Amino acid sequence: MSNFQTHDGSWRRCSASPNRLVYFPKARTVSHAPGFLAPLDLSVAKSDTFSITETPDGLLLTPFDEKISRQIEIAERIMR
Repeated sequence: MSNFQTHDGSWRRCSASPNRLVYFPKARTVSHAPGFLAPLDLSVAKSDTFSITETPDGLLLTPFDEKISRQIEIAERIMR
């Protein structure tokens, strides 16, 4: 699959892993707040929840995992 543009973003090859494609969405206004539209081929449901993590390389969007969230809460309580 080559790099290609869509109405709300573009797919590009990942330089670190050329077999992977990375989606670069454009920020849009969604219900008076900034938001992103996912392409239909990502299989994202309307009720899906995601975690946004700030990393040295930027923001990382991952599916929310309730089990990991509970583990983080427990670890934070222990570290207090």
